[in-house]
Amino acid sequence: MNLDNLKSDWQKSESVSGSSSDRDMDSIERNLKALDKDIQKRTVYGILTFLIVAVSALAFAYFLYVLNMPTLAIAGLLSWVFCIAIAIVRLFLLRTNTLELSKSVNVEVYLKSKHQRVDMEISFYQSFVLWILAPMSASIVMILIAVEANLLTATLQLGLFMLILFFAHRHNKNLISKNLLPIKEKLSIAIASL
Repeated sequence: MNLDNLKSDWQKSESVSGSSSDRDMDSIERNLKALDKDIQKRTVYGILTFLIVAVSALAFAYFLYVLNMPTLAIAGLLSWVFCIAIAIVRLFLLRTNTLELSKSVNVEVYLKSKHQRVDMEISFYQSFVLWILAPMSASIVMILIAVEANLLTATLQLGLFMLILFFAHRHNKNLISKNLLPIKEKLSIAIASL
């Protein structure tokens, strides 16, 4: 075997491995674009939902104020608005923390940025019940104490809210396992191959 044959064999193997890595990068890029669109859609829906609930809670708090209801009930509703405001801010932060691929950005830096964004999204959905819905249960207790609800009514309302908490947590776990973890694994493999 002469040097020219070895050189041509090496160039062929490089072109084959290069084309497969290009296909992998194209696949990852398509998945990341789909993820970005999905994040944008969920963010817009989440912000609109939270805004509707916040405006409704503010209107109801004003209605309670006009009717001279106990201050504890109004404070409970205002704490809901505060929790919702925190959720909206976190959604905006999640939406804006990303790096776009351009000619000046190294591919490895870009992939690490996307990996970090997927990690942020995973932690967002894992902790959603703790930082937004659990404090809202304290607000429900404040409202129930203020309106002097009987034990059966309070138990039913808290039970219903806990059921909502359970299904929200379950939905978030499914979202993470079906959508986000596969993308995170592909990104980890792509980063490790660089």
